[in-house]
Amino acid sequence: MGIYDDIQAEVAEALNSDLSDCSVPLTLVQVYSDDYDPSTGTSRKINIETETRGVAQPVDASKIDGEHLTIGDVYFFIIDSELAEIPELGEIIQHKSEDYVIPNIERDPADATWLILGRVA
Repeated sequence: MGIYDDIQAEVAEALNSDLSDCSVPLTLVQVYSDDYDPSTGTSRKINIETETRGVAQPVDASKIDGEHLTIGDVYFFIIDSELAEIPELGEIIQHKSEDYVIPNIERDPADATWLILGRVA
């Protein structure tokens, strides 16, 4: 097994056992345009929702600078194998009936985990 597989297995096991009380359901919402109508100059928006799970952690108040990190920001930690789609900047993560726009995405060097910053939409 490589480092990617090791991290996937270890974190998934932790989310199923020791960290199960921290694991929360999340929904990644990706918005696509479809069916461009040239007569109106608009296109229909299609939302594709992907259910996943992860750990949600509010940003530490001492780190808030008002520009890069703001009040209400939340970090979402998700293992790669839990995502069916690759998240992109500007998409939405839904958590506890709240929509969070994604202004920043980071991956670890093994590409095994995602640290996604969510900002209240």
